[in-house]
Amino acid sequence: MTKTKNRTNTKQSAKKQKTSFKFSNKTFFLMFAVFGFILYGNTLKHDYALDDAIAISQNVFTQQGIQGVDEIFKYDSFVGFWLSSYKNMTPEQIQEEKKLVAGGRYRPLSFALFAVEYDIFGDSPSAHHFFNLVYYILTAFVMFVFLKALFPAQHKNWWLNVPFIAVVLFMAHPVHTEAVANIKGRDEILSFLGAVTAGVAYLSYLDNKHFKWLVLGFVAMFAGLLAKENAITWLAVIPVAALFFKEKNLKQHVKPFLSIFSATVVFLFIRQSVLGWGGTGTENIASELMNNPFLYVEGTERLGTVMFTLLVYLRLLFFPHPLTYDYYPFHIQYHELSSPGSMISLIIYVVLAGIMIWSLIAWLRGKAGQKLKLAGLITIMYLAPLSVVSNLFFPVGSFMNERFIYFSSLAFVLLLAIIAVKVVSNKASRRQTIGVLLILVLGLYSVKTIARNRAWKDDFTLFTTDVKTSEKSAKSNTSAGGKLIEKSKTLKNKQQAAEYVDQAITYLNRALEIHPNYVDPMLLLGNAHYQKNKDIAKAIYWYTEILKRRPAHNLAVDNARLILPQIVGLMSAGEAVNTPDEIIQACKELDQVKPGIPEVYRVLGLMYGRYKQDYNTALKYYNKALEINPDYADVWKDLGVVYGQTGNFEKALECFNKVHQIKPKDEQAILNLGITYQNMGEIQKSIPYFKQVLDKNPEHIQALYFIGNAYKQLGNISKANEYFKRYNALMQAREQNKKTPNMQIPDK
Repeated sequence: MTKTKNRTNTKQSAKKQKTSFKFSNKTFFLMFAVFGFILYGNTLKHDYALDDAIAISQNVFTQQGIQGVDEIFKYDSFVGFWLSSYKNMTPEQIQEEKKLVAGGRYRPLSFALFAVEYDIFGDSPSAHHFFNLVYYILTAFVMFVFLKALFPAQHKNWWLNVPFIAVVLFMAHPVHTEAVANIKGRDEILSFLGAVTAGVAYLSYLDNKHFKWLVLGFVAMFAGLLAKENAITWLAVIPVAALFFKEKNLKQHVKPFLSIFSATVVFLFIRQSVLGWGGTGTENIASELMNNPFLYVEGTERLGTVMFTLLVYLRLLFFPHPLTYDYYPFHIQYHELSSPGSMISLIIYVVLAGIMIWSLIAWLRGKAGQKLKLAGLITIMYLAPLSVVSNLFFPVGSFMNERFIYFSSLAFVLLLAIIAVKVVSNKASRRQTIGVLLILVLGLYSVKTIARNRAWKDDFTLFTTDVKTSEKSAKSNTSAGGKLIEKSKTLKNKQQAAEYVDQAITYLNRALEIHPNYVDPMLLLGNAHYQKNKDIAKAIYWYTEILKRRPAHNLAVDNARLILPQIVGLMSAGEAVNTPDEIIQACKELDQVKPGIPEVYRVLGLMYGRYKQDYNTALKYYNKALEINPDYADVWKDLGVVYGQTGNFEKALECFNKVHQIKPKDEQAILNLGITYQNMGEIQKSIPYFKQVLDKNPEHIQALYFIGNAYKQLGNISKANEYFKRYNALMQAREQNKKTPNMQIPDK
């Protein structure tokens, strides 16, 4: 009797499902594909943005194409990126020394796919964006199959059933733009795709016990974990969903659970073998607020801030506006646990956790009703994935990110779908109202998603857009400032370029107001002030501020060494905005913080020698520079000028000969040798040097003057007049162009 009744129910259920889901799976897949391209088709022409540099454009392994796949699986996922900056280090050294987050990162699957795509399509952001969309559409379809197995059709209208409503709301939800529109977000997509596919395999095995489903479950879960570790949370979600809505007999779950659990064990073994078995890795992470937002807080303030971010996640699910890539300090402010937002969040999450636990206990006791099981599934589907990105148990490197809610958002749209179907089933007259509301929500979500995608066009668009939302974030202000500086260099309109630099300086100063010890905006401020009006003193000031905090900051030292010598030409041309005293002060402050930079000593020598006429001090600094770099040709040249100005021509000659040895083709050194011989009264010796210069540059005005003067002193007036005639012609041309010749020995 019981068997007959069960068969009848099965037939009725199948008939009902056949009636309600009247379209084939292929048709639903086509629907999701069309909808996916409507939502994210505008990303296909986008460039790289944000973390795409880490994964693709600046990742050495990815750039090697298929040949780099082996290296991708051998190391921490950030190693390939660091190799592009630290070419003198081995991958092993980088893996040990350059960890940014606790425990490291091992997410090779998406990186390997990027490498394969790079090998096939070249450096094509469009190809990567296309595959992101394909995987997103595939996720929607697999999710539909998964939910259809849990929630058979309850309404004759196919569009008013839980799986379809949940999937289209999931696809359209704007909070997913970070995962889909940002190429690097593929790790979220693939991880969730792997977890949901494992769920489908698990449920399918319960239906027909085919071994292939155990294999698929293992492969899918393993692949999901290789994409991102978050898939591990579905070790809890899948069995609960199956126990509550598919099969109550625990024995039936042993094999499918072991298939996904064993995949997890294998992954964790491989992960730890690659990243190391000792500790969490936090001891190797730099003490930087941008890598650890909880650096300065502990206890109740840390917990209060975490709870507040969890409340923001809930708000974003219900009202996804405004959106931003940047939730770094201090877009999210610190909150005490006693603050209203933190307390409300704590109460909500305690209730959600209570419902989850209550539903599990009730099921174990055989007293869980349909509503309680639904509540239990939704809460575990929400809380389990959120737990690993919440900062409750370990730091994740940021207060929060929109992509972190990608997994958990399924619980939210599932809740909306269940409510919608329940309301319709209670009263048919409400169908039209619910339909209108669903279309309205779906429409608003879709419009917001399409609009939000535009911000992800490239770094410049993203950073200058989101800084208006994350105006209290040091990172966002720094990123916007950096991109404005970079963009200004490409503009032909000088006024617009200057406006970009001014705006950049405003953002960078704002970043330092938020985080006074943040060295990234300091570096960019130094660059900006040099680019704006060649304010070398101010640029050196900011590089010095960096070195006070980070003595080993190579970029600050390199930039200082690069721009300091430029003051020579600027002052010679009368284009310097700094006085010699300002340059001297900036150099001395830099030398106190970072002694031993030869360019600092050279510039100090120039300032004291040429502009202060303090030749003894100038000689002291030149000699200090040569102690560090004995082959510093420019210093030998400047030193020769000082000796020449003080009448020590023998010493000057030694210096210029030294320059000639180091740089035989140095035109200035050759000219100075001729001038020095002329000043020593050895006129005949000077002439060959002037001729060498003129052979290379017949219009070299100083060489023409001095060789003419040499022949004049030798009494060869006709020869002298020949060169003076050429000299005068060039002088007249310069006068017409309102240029004044410099008759002194020029510097580099």
